[in-house]
Amino acid sequence: MRRTSIAFAVLLVAFPAFLPGRAGAESSLWVSPTCTGGSAISLRISFLDDPAHPSALPPEWVGYDIYRRTFPNCGEWIGVRVNEEVLLRPPQGIHELTYVDTPANPGTHQYSVVFVDAERHPILLPSCYFCELGFGYHGALGYASCPAGQFPATIGRLEDWGWALYVQGCRDAGCWPSAYFSDEKWEAELRPYAGTDTVIRFYGSLECCSVEGTVMQIDRWEFAACGPTPTARSSWGQVKAIYR
Repeated sequence: MRRTSIAFAVLLVAFPAFLPGRAGAESSLWVSPTCTGGSAISLRISFLDDPAHPSALPPEWVGYDIYRRTFPNCGEWIGVRVNEEVLLRPPQGIHELTYVDTPANPGTHQYSVVFVDAERHPILLPSCYFCELGFGYHGALGYASCPAGQFPATIGRLEDWGWALYVQGCRDAGCWPSAYFSDEKWEAELRPYAGTDTVIRFYGSLECCSVEGTVMQIDRWEFAACGPTPTARSSWGQVKAIYR
């Protein structure tokens, strides 16, 4: 677990296209982890702000901390911090950072990138759209399964949303993430199992996040089983955060 590189580039993007119909100053944070070979995962961290109506960013915001949670895992939902030092944010309202993580174990990883102050306390950016992670953490999520194709994106039961199918992640020793998909091919193939006790293991990728939550792109699937339900009690807030 070490930082191997940090890079910065100004993003030449038409910011309003990301946030159609939003009034006033708005910003957003996007995290895109990519397997880069071996055990290395490259995280592209993109902060976007409307250059025509820049947000009033908090002066105490100095940068980012990165947390990793590797499934199966029913421990602390946000995971462990992987960066030794704060990733300092550039002064520009629109910026991009790249961080390379080398997890000790392969698998499916959830990354939480959190806004922090100089003392590494999580802080809120009021202008940031969809930047509520829960439990006082604010930032964005990203997922990576590495090596690609060798580990499930999630395991769970299906619910029929009509326009999409939703995977309710197993609440067992894995506490797998929940996600939805709306690909016609996979919907037609998997809809007969929706609303049943059938458990399915999905391989593919998870992308975060739309209004409805995490989106899954499926490569393949197979039947599976959930393990025993954990005996430890969770608050309703914890349950919502796990399945957002």
